[in-house]
Amino acid sequence: MAEFLDEVLDKGERSVKRTTLLLALVLFGASPARAMNCQDWGRLYENEKVPAVYGMIDAAVAGSGGRSMGVNRAGIARCLERRAQEISYAFDDTCADSRTARMQAINQIFKNYIWTCVGQT
Repeated sequence: MAEFLDEVLDKGERSVKRTTLLLALVLFGASPARAMNCQDWGRLYENEKVPAVYGMIDAAVAGSGGRSMGVNRAGIARCLERRAQEISYAFDDTCADSRTARMQAINQIFKNYIWTCVGQT
């Protein structure tokens, strides 16, 4: 993981960004998206999907894993909330394709959005 981060980050920002990303791993490591799979997602009505994404965001941000660490939890939550509809569409697209609808697909998508938001806060 450290080697990957070194390759991705500029030398001047490396230590700060690495620390932030590692703290985010702790904060969001037990993502609530793990409880949701494509079968569960497919059972939701359209009007239930975005609220379900908001619930996943709330559960991730409320987790105790990173409360004492210097991660901008509120900023990450706002970033994810702005993308809730987009996240819902990504879940729909992934779960509609049987080749990508594995058990951890939703979890991986949610984590990707978290990483995007961590990089923007």
